[in-house]
Amino acid sequence: MTTPTLEQLQALPPEYLAEDSSKKLIDTSIAFIVVPTFIFMLFCASRTLHNKKDPWDVWILVSFSWACVVALSLVGIFTVTIGGAGRHIEYYMLNDPPQIKKYLKFQTATEFLYCVSTTVPKLAILNLYLKIFNDSLVRKLTWAVIIAIFLQWISMGVVVWATICRPLAFKWDKSIDGHCSDLLAAYRYNSIPNVLTDLAILLIPIKTVRNLHVPKAQKIGIFSLFQLLTNNLRGIVAAIIRFVGFFNVELLTDPTYLCIETVLLTIVEPGAYFICCCLPYIRPLAYNVYQKTGLSAVIGRSTDPASKPSFVHDPSHTGYSANSGKVSTAGVCADRQAVVGGAVVPCPRSKPNGFVS
Repeated sequence: MTTPTLEQLQALPPEYLAEDSSKKLIDTSIAFIVVPTFIFMLFCASRTLHNKKDPWDVWILVSFSWACVVALSLVGIFTVTIGGAGRHIEYYMLNDPPQIKKYLKFQTATEFLYCVSTTVPKLAILNLYLKIFNDSLVRKLTWAVIIAIFLQWISMGVVVWATICRPLAFKWDKSIDGHCSDLLAAYRYNSIPNVLTDLAILLIPIKTVRNLHVPKAQKIGIFSLFQLLTNNLRGIVAAIIRFVGFFNVELLTDPTYLCIETVLLTIVEPGAYFICCCLPYIRPLAYNVYQKTGLSAVIGRSTDPASKPSFVHDPSHTGYSANSGKVSTAGVCADRQAVVGGAVVPCPRSKPNGFVS
C-alpha cells in the first residue's frame, strides 16, 4: 500500500478514523475458547468415566489440538486488545505509528498457529481411521494422506512463513532493510491444500463402505452416518469459506481494519477441525446420557411394533378396526376398507397363516 502524506491523513473525516469493527473478532475468539474447551471436557469425561483406555497418541493429538485452538483464539483477542485490530491503519499512522508494529507481530503469530492448528486435528481423525479400518488399501491411503498433511505443514507452516520475508523481522519492522514476497497470494492459496486434504479424508472410507454386503441405500446411510460422526464436512466448509474470504478483501490496503474478517475465519476453521476430531470419542458419553435420560425408552416405545395398532375384525361394521390386540382372521372385509381413528384406510389382506400384510 502507498503511504499517505500527513496532509492526506489529517483530511480524513473523524467518523472514518473512529470506525472500530473489533467486536466481531472478540466475540468469535471467546466463542472458540468456550466451545472447544467444553468439547474437550466432554472428550476427557467420555474416555475416563467409561474406562476407555486409549493409547497415548489419542490423548496427545486431541490435547495438543485443543491447546492450539485455544492459543489461536487468545491471539485473536490480543490482536485486538494489544495489536489494535479493528481500527483503520490511517488512524495509527496519524496517532500511534508504533501500534502497527505490534499488530504485525500478532498477525505473524496467527499465521504460524493457524498452520499447526489445522494440521493436528486432521492427524487425530486419520489416526482414528487407522484404528477402525483393516483394509490394506484404505490404510495405505490413510498413511499417504498423513504424510501429505505433514509435508504441507513443513512447507507452508515452516518454510514459507519463515522465508516469505527476508529477514523475518522485516515482516513487522519496516525500518530495517529487507523485502517480502507476495503475502496476499500466500494468505489466499494457503487454504487450497487444506481443502484437498479434507476431501481426501472424506473419501477414504468409501471403499470400505462400498464393499459391505448390504443394499445400496444402506451403504449411503452408513457412509452418511460415518461422516456425521467425524463431521469432516464441517472442516471442508470452513476451509472453503476462509479461502473465498481472502479473495473478497484486499487485506494489505488496510490490514488493521480488514483483518477482522480474515482472522475470524482463520480461528473458525481450526476450531471446526477440532470439533470434528473429538466427536467420535464422545460417543460413549453421549450413549450413556441417551440411556439414563430416558430418551431410549421414549424412542423405543415409538418404534415398538407392539405399541402400534393392529387390525382385527369388528362385527359392528363392515371392515376392520384398529386395536392393540392380536390379529384375527375371522370374517372377510367386503369393501377392503377399515375405519381407524375415524379415518378410512385400506383393509389389510389376510394370509393363510393367520397374519396380515
